[in-house]
Amino acid sequence: MDHNEAIANGTVERYLLDELSSEARDQFEEHFFSCSECSLDLRAAASFIDQSKIVLSRPTLPKEVPATTNWGWVQWFRPAIAIPVMAMLLAIIGYQAANRPFGTAMAPRLLSSVSLLSANARGEAGASIRIPKGTPFVVYVDVPPSAGAKSFAADFVSPKGMLLWTLPLPADATKDTLTLEVPPVSGPSGTYTILIRAIDPRGESTELNRYSLTLDQP
Repeated sequence: MDHNEAIANGTVERYLLDELSSEARDQFEEHFFSCSECSLDLRAAASFIDQSKIVLSRPTLPKEVPATTNWGWVQWFRPAIAIPVMAMLLAIIGYQAANRPFGTAMAPRLLSSVSLLSANARGEAGASIRIPKGTPFVVYVDVPPSAGAKSFAADFVSPKGMLLWTLPLPADATKDTLTLEVPPVSGPSGTYTILIRAIDPRGESTELNRYSLTLDQP
């Protein structure tokens, strides 16, 4: 799959909506690893969808106003209206900024990415990525469903088994593929591990998945 074909077929949107066949999905995943534009579009669209879900899930219950009261333009400053509107505007602005061409962006950044989805689905050992030391990168993972889980967490573990950081994940993390931006790794090259854990209402956790990632930092 080339870039023009991906754009013409709306592959980014269909990928996020899980409308691609298994073969087309594999082809697109192989493509966006080497295509910075598609990788940026995918991350921006996923971020926009996540923000939209958060905004639209918030209930807005404005107080009833007598029919004889004329608020005019002042009504837009009421918290019940202003807060959801501002949140939606911020989400739209963030999506537009992420999709702005490189020539006009305020602070463009090209991140390397690696998907652990195929490796996990096919039972392979893991994936690898080669990046300069001190450079962040993006990892795509899935969270398996877990009955009774209140929330989830992702742990990043060094080759020596040391926990480097933990990222809390929301309860609905199982719905979509997660895009994790991994901060610069100060440790040596080697095989790192991403652990996905389910956390029950009592605070106890259960390991759901274990992704292996070989990191080469020249």
